Amino acid sequence: MKKLIIAAAAAVAITGTAQAEEFKFNFDRELLTTQSGVEKVYDRLQRRIDSFCEDPGIRSLDMRAYEAECKQSLMDQVVNQIGSTRLVSVHRNYLRVASAN
Repeated sequence: MKKLIIAAAAAVAITGTAQAEEFKFNFDRELLTTQSGVEKVYDRLQRRIDSFCEDPGIRSLDMRAYEAECKQSLMDQVVNQIGSTRLVSVHRNYLRVASAN
């Protein structure tokens, strides 16, 4: 069982200043061999990115827009780094459904 750790840099706004913070995500590469495994990896990745990018508490509209951009940008970056065609497909499908809503 091979585990892969993906690290990506993300600019995170902290009290008005941009500061680079490292995002790390590890998963079992074997999960990428099945569709259900890929979906599990994607769901877990999405939850990790949500918690990484979100700032708890009351947020301004600018901060909410920043969080949405952080999530999208980081997800794109990590999916591309992993390099699984199945994961890219799941991500594209998610984007297509999200944009339709």
